[in-house]
Amino acid sequence: MILQMLKIFKYIAVLCSLSCSLAFAATSQYVGAYSAKNQGGDAMSGTHLLIMADGNYAVIFFGGALQGTWKVLPDGGIELREWKGDSSSFLLYGRTAPGSASQVRIEFEEFQESSIKVGLTPAKDGHLRMHPAFNEDSNCYEPEYSITRPVRDLPALLLVAFPDQRADPRGQAPSDPATSLLYSFDLSAAPYNDYHVVYNKAAAHSPTVMTGHLVNGQLTLSGENGQGIGDSTFGERREISSTDLKELPEMIADLRKPTPDRVEFATGQGDSAATSVYTRVPGTSIAFDPQRVVTEEPLFTARCKK
Repeated sequence: MILQMLKIFKYIAVLCSLSCSLAFAATSQYVGAYSAKNQGGDAMSGTHLLIMADGNYAVIFFGGALQGTWKVLPDGGIELREWKGDSSSFLLYGRTAPGSASQVRIEFEEFQESSIKVGLTPAKDGHLRMHPAFNEDSNCYEPEYSITRPVRDLPALLLVAFPDQRADPRGQAPSDPATSLLYSFDLSAAPYNDYHVVYNKAAAHSPTVMTGHLVNGQLTLSGENGQGIGDSTFGERREISSTDLKELPEMIADLRKPTPDRVEFATGQGDSAATSVYTRVPGTSIAFDPQRVVTEEPLFTARCKK
């Protein structure tokens, strides 16, 4: 995850080299580079849109990027459709760590500010006993959240993401609770004692679809669904530099790589800090009835001291 962010920030820096030349030659009137109006031309803080002649596009903003494919509509407008990757809401990775084989450790990543419930035992009598990941009034978080339990007390890991009713500055549309999926991982069958479970936020929203037109040299877009950029107006198009023509396809190809089966996570602290390779643990997902849940105490408490 850190490596991916470094690549994104590297590419944002490349945007600083975009040419402002008025000379523009392309097979489509839409192909080019744009910057959102009222945000200035600073590549490090604004929102930038690059539309490529090969049918791909990317929206670059501080801390992230969206990318997908585009086409010209029958009425002469443009449609940009976000590309979606792995649809799994939860990814579990494990390794065999040195130490006691009778203990199992699970570290939770990206669970903050999401309405996730965690089950540590299989369903019994048709009901699931699940813990909210965090307390309802959680408002500040530590760098790490993990649990360590005896092996016999962690036969399974069950996870479900409920719609989050809290305001999302990115405009993310919450999922319907009726379509929530229950993810199950059989820990008793896995040969590991150290796990990282990651909430895949990108899977929690529908692909963004944006449509728009060029009016007086400015591109106006309206976003629908997902974590779009909302209604935005982009200034005059610019020619894409040769450097960007090379870098953007490489970035898109990198973002579209399948979810890896082996990932490095940080282990240890202080002088003993290092990284270790974890292997993806397969799981299952099934349609879920929220009425089956018996809610227990929160797994973690995240509350700032007054």
